Amino acid sequence: MNIEFFHDLEALSRAAAAFIEARALKHIAGKNIFTMAISGGSTPQKTYALLAASPYRERLPWGKIYLFFVDERWVPADSTFSNFRLVSEAMLKFLPIPKNNIFNIPVGGKSAPADARQYEKMLKAFFTGLNFPVFDLVLMGMGTDGHSASLFPSSSALAEKTKWVINSRAPIDFPVPERITLTLPVLKQARETLFIISGKGKGTILQELIKNPAAAERYPAAHIITNPATTLFVDKTIFT
Repeated sequence: MNIEFFHDLEALSRAAAAFIEARALKHIAGKNIFTMAISGGSTPQKTYALLAASPYRERLPWGKIYLFFVDERWVPADSTFSNFRLVSEAMLKFLPIPKNNIFNIPVGGKSAPADARQYEKMLKAFFTGLNFPVFDLVLMGMGTDGHSASLFPSSSALAEKTKWVINSRAPIDFPVPERITLTLPVLKQARETLFIISGKGKGTILQELIKNPAAAERYPAAHIITNPATTLFVDKTIFT
């Protein structure tokens, strides 16, 4: 685990965009493809906007970049709560990336479990012959309760060992309780993970995770943060 601190979200976002570019170019140079699973939420929006603008829009070979989603709220794709809509409005609609390179989580089926199964089929068709998919990079965040992806404290979803994608439920006070998410075994397989952490109310939890890795059973994010291949970019204002 590597941790870097930044003065504010603006500086963090600039560093995150540069980090993503460096990893993309490295993997494309080595194997002509770069796979990244991305997250929704407010924290990465500035990073996405930077990637969609010059110089990243021109410098990155978007035809060789494949984007997947870490999780999704089970709402229509045009809902204001949709992660796909958030990422599309911040980044995707501005990029010269082929539509076939974007693997958003389906939300139009009869149920969230059915759509979770459909997304797993999509991933297995892309990552053929593997026990679990191996993303080159996963971009993640952390909630004020220590959740990450749509894996929440005390959720039975944390115990999943074999499935790639499952439906899960957020606490009742969260918007849109029905979710679809990649599982912990999938998230742990990534070659690298970048957490970008900003927002009030997260400083105490982050300090506990750093000092006490055994907190993994309490905070879902710790299951991934403590991996050696994880980098944390932290906005220092979370401690104020």
